[in-house]
Amino acid sequence: ALRHLGCTLPIEVFYQGSDEMTLEAVESLAELDVLCVDTAWFPELPAISLRGWQMKAVALVHSSFREVLMLDADNIPAVDPTPLFDTQEYQAHGNLYWRDFSTDPHWIKPSFFAMFGVTMTAGEPELEAGQVMIDKQRCWHSLQVYAYINQHFMYFYTKMYGDKDTHRLAFKVTGQTLTVSPHHPESMGQFVPGIPHDRFCGDTMVHLSPNGRPAFLHRTLSDFELRDGTVRRGHSKPMLTWRNITRGFVGWDVRTIPTRLEGGAWLEQWCVLCGGGTHIQPAPRILLSLEALTVQWMQELASKEWLQELPGDAK
Repeated sequence: ALRHLGCTLPIEVFYQGSDEMTLEAVESLAELDVLCVDTAWFPELPAISLRGWQMKAVALVHSSFREVLMLDADNIPAVDPTPLFDTQEYQAHGNLYWRDFSTDPHWIKPSFFAMFGVTMTAGEPELEAGQVMIDKQRCWHSLQVYAYINQHFMYFYTKMYGDKDTHRLAFKVTGQTLTVSPHHPESMGQFVPGIPHDRFCGDTMVHLSPNGRPAFLHRTLSDFELRDGTVRRGHSKPMLTWRNITRGFVGWDVRTIPTRLEGGAWLEQWCVLCGGGTHIQPAPRILLSLEALTVQWMQELASKEWLQELPGDAK
């Protein structure tokens, strides 16, 4: 997606072991000027599993770049993100983060923050770490605390939801300023009829750049998967869902609801359900094309022989 959008920034992809990415996969990405980094060859790393959120901390600290935009694998940029490095919000303190739907106290208890001498402020937004921008030199002290927390993920992840707010805790402990985008996230998905009435079912968080335009499309629910040589959503057939987008997001809920698939079948699907005051609009055409392009790319990958050699959980 980055190369398709005209982004010429150097790219690194971190993975662990040849059972997650074969040599052929690495060579395929190299054609796009992407460097793949296998953390299995990092002797200084502790003997812990890196198949999870904790891998992101390793990638951020060990990246060869001083200034980093870190993206989750299911996060699709809506525009070339290069200009974000020149924004006032990023330049002020060398970092830029984006909000989650939820606010304190939600995943984290005030007593947990208090253990580290940190006071929780009710209503402070939690972070959504599907995209992170940071100048490692300027934020090095916070980055080291962040790395320590995620190295001990077996404890910390029981107190917070994955890695997303480990960034926030690290900055609070060091006293460095963490910059959060002023815009609330929006949701993109589709209308789901008759359950028992029409509802909007969003599966993708839309994060806005400081200028208020869509910058990142983080498909946090119902990710596309490669199964049996084709693109699927979970166990369903391929289905494009980016039909509508929220504006003025007010209230939210995440639950499993039955969703009608193409062909009349139903699937229990995790969805973000918007609350009152949310305006639903047709999704911009450029975002629709990005979803279709993602499916096309994945379908092309599914046809490659080296992909069939990977275990199911690596796809």
